[in-house]
Amino acid sequence: MHVPVRIQTLGPPAAADRFEGYAAERTEILRFIDDNRIDNVVFVAADTHGTVTNNLTYQLGPGGP
Repeated sequence: MHVPVRIQTLGPPAAADRFEGYAAERTEILRFIDDNRIDNVVFVAADTHGTVTNNLTYQLGPGGP
């Protein structure tokens, strides 16, 4: 999947340029992948001057696990 912004959350600085600004949409995408047990998903985003890899997690509600 190609997305125009990074999907991982990295904290407040420049959050509007990442999926922190789209929390509900991010959760919907990640939950769909999780619920349907889709393995080996890779997100590729441009305009990042470096490489970041991590495991993505999501919350179902504010302050949730």
